Amino acid sequence: MANQKMQVNWAGKRGRDVEKTNASKVTYNMSEVSQILKEEYSLMYGRNQIFQRLRQADVLNLKNLPYQQYVSGGYFTVAKSERNGFETLTTLVRPKGMKLIVNLLLAKRSGNIGTRCT
Repeated sequence: MANQKMQVNWAGKRGRDVEKTNASKVTYNMSEVSQILKEEYSLMYGRNQIFQRLRQADVLNLKNLPYQQYVSGGYFTVAKSERNGFETLTTLVRPKGMKLIVNLLLAKRSGNIGTRCT
């Protein structure tokens, strides 16, 4: 029952902060997502485990980049940067993507695992 409530109401400490700001500008890297999951949901997943679960759910490709439907849907964004002369792409999670991740991991915990997440 408590898990269902968390799925519907993602309004933890950071969730309230998101409502106060322009949600389209708020993003988190996977390390930050991991920390939020630990602090607010007691879900002990490291960033690599989160990437793995999202790949298994066909949300991310093998390069840990979101499929276009999840970028267009406002779940993730991809940041481009340059390091040592090479372009790098980083997956960033938007508030809507955070909800998706929480629901996916809570479903995994309770055994209600689907192959796709939408």
